[in-house]
Amino acid sequence: MAMVQIVIVPVSFAEKDVLLIPFVEFYKIITFACEETVNVMKELRKEHKEVLRAINNQKAKTTSLLDFVNPSIIRLNEAKHMSITADEAPMSALSSPNYAE
Repeated sequence: MAMVQIVIVPVSFAEKDVLLIPFVEFYKIITFACEETVNVMKELRKEHKEVLRAINNQKAKTTSLLDFVNPSIIRLNEAKHMSITADEAPMSALSSPNYAE
């Protein structure tokens, strides 16, 4: 809701006693309104930064390498691998999914 206020700027020195007090009161009201607006804007800015930090932290926590990669755990046994390689020449082991007959 917009609040409309007007004030007559005193131009005549003879009318200063009548017009100067409302003029000063008007600018006093404007000063307080501007100060309140600036304080509200500072609070909004602070809250906005907090929300952005929370969103960034949430994204950082939920995104991990496991979301992109499905790792397989393979146990390598050097002695077994050496015996298979020595017997059958270098190729995939029988238990390997890539084994070709």
